Amino acid sequence: MLEYIRNHVGGLVGLLIIGALSFVFAVSFGQQSQGWGKSSGDDTAIVVDGVEISQATLNYALNMNVDREISQESPEYAALRQQVAKGLVERQLLLNMAQKAGVSASTEEAQENIINGEFFITRPISAIVTQLGFQLQFSSISPDRIVSIMVKDGHRASLGRFVDAEGKFDTKTFDNVIKYRLNFKEPAFVEEQRLEIIAQRMRTLLIGGIAVSENELKDTYNRENDTAKLSYIKLAPALIAGNLDDNSEELSSWIQENQDAIKQYYETNKFKYSNVEKSARARHILIKAGEDADEEAKAAAKAKAESLLARAEAGEDFAALARENSEDPGSATKGGDLGFNPRGVMVPAFDDAMFSLEPGQLSSVVETEFGYHVIKLETFREGTISLEDATEEIARKLYQENRGKEVAKKTADKLLAKLKAGTDINSLLKEENTAETDSADTATTDAPVVDASPMGEENEALDLPEGMNLFVQTTPAFSKAQSMIPGIGESEELVNTAFSLTMDAPKADKIFVVNNNYFVVQLAERKTPSSEDFDAQKEEIRSKLLSTKVVTWMNDRTTSLLDKAIRDGKIDSIIPIQSTAASKEKVTAKEPSQAPAPASAPAPSSNDNDEEDEEENMN
Repeated sequence: MLEYIRNHVGGLVGLLIIGALSFVFAVSFGQQSQGWGKSSGDDTAIVVDGVEISQATLNYALNMNVDREISQESPEYAALRQQVAKGLVERQLLLNMAQKAGVSASTEEAQENIINGEFFITRPISAIVTQLGFQLQFSSISPDRIVSIMVKDGHRASLGRFVDAEGKFDTKTFDNVIKYRLNFKEPAFVEEQRLEIIAQRMRTLLIGGIAVSENELKDTYNRENDTAKLSYIKLAPALIAGNLDDNSEELSSWIQENQDAIKQYYETNKFKYSNVEKSARARHILIKAGEDADEEAKAAAKAKAESLLARAEAGEDFAALARENSEDPGSATKGGDLGFNPRGVMVPAFDDAMFSLEPGQLSSVVETEFGYHVIKLETFREGTISLEDATEEIARKLYQENRGKEVAKKTADKLLAKLKAGTDINSLLKEENTAETDSADTATTDAPVVDASPMGEENEALDLPEGMNLFVQTTPAFSKAQSMIPGIGESEELVNTAFSLTMDAPKADKIFVVNNNYFVVQLAERKTPSSEDFDAQKEEIRSKLLSTKVVTWMNDRTTSLLDKAIRDGKIDSIIPIQSTAASKEKVTAKEPSQAPAPASAPAPSSNDNDEEDEEENMN
């Protein structure tokens, strides 16, 4: 390193620098320069297993992590301070292990790094793992690069290189950056960089033994390449319920037979009927005319709305008119009923008209961005709603839910019967159609693919509400290790069924209920591992698996070391230190001006030989 300065500075200045550096390091560190971290005598900020880390070192580490002004009152600064403190603790745990293992570094090595413009500060492994997460999941990154990041590159600090225009070491710039930006002393800075080299060597030692076995390669390949796809028809009771006709006679009969269920729902959900904001229940008829409609289309829509208003004013049943003429699919089948809504739910023009009416009164034609409306106000409610007043609303909700389940189950039963009788699932919904469409390929997408031919004329035969369409959809490929099937939901039973089916016998012989929805399913594709394909993918799998293993193993080992130190009361800090594992034990913060408090009594260890085990594993 001294020869390097001679070559890059030269002359009397070079000799003076060499002499000054040699004297400073000899006086400041002497034989201690081969050590593993000592107190500088400043106010102590952190103690790790008896080794003191000064407030000056903590401030230096903070400055090494930032290249801009951050308010000390900001949450960002508080988070950074905690991360920096954790990085120093992790480094000291590595240094303590290094001392026992005989791993060290010289001052000359640190000086060489400085002249080469390489500066480091230990960052928590968990923070580096978080940064690597996206790359590991979505892109290819080599094991060598992963090791480099975990050991060294992830801990780099950006200070620039202390060189002049001729590429020679610039002592003045070096002195100014250390003194004014880092607020640190040059000998202490060099010593910190020496400790970073030791920490790097310990991380290298810890990672060194990680490998991927042949069995791990095979298991990983089999998991990723033993896959299935399912074609399915989904019957959603909630969607069916929302499209059911509003049958007053059936509802009245249901209310008489289910008084207890209505009362129980009211008592359980009483909060919904207390302190209710003034709300209006109205019906409406919508004749669509969007903002992009031309004047002729708008005039025709308005004329039709005015005609329907005239018929309602003449005494025709409003609900029947809405059911037959309204172009609002969400309410037409319910006779235009919108339920109870407070102000602000509907668009302003609709709200103003609705809240200006009296119960039973009809509005004039109201124009909104959706088209032209005729509104009939049924009633208002406000404050505490009695069971009697809430009965019809509750009954309609429960009745429609039950009917939705009944219709979904009945329809699924009919479809399953046809499937078991020999009809392919892709033909179930179009047996009466003459046109056939090819099923879609989903190999390159994670979204379920929908067959282009929905159930249309068959609705009547299947007892579905008018306007309801069913589709054949196909899942992306999924493995047996998954319990969540994309597009369907979590069902271990259905996963097991999928992998028990074959392309020769692809049809499931039962209905599956997942998240309250009913599914009729058929195997669409089955892919099994092959030895030839394994050989072709083997090295790529090894690279990905080794990369992930290095990151996971290093994170787990660091977390384990930190957990044990916390559990054994070996850490005392002015900043609370908590492990990535969210250990319940936290270090109690003390004021910076206080001397380090004695470590609290350690919690009972699950293994009194943990520390010895760490040393044995390391060696």
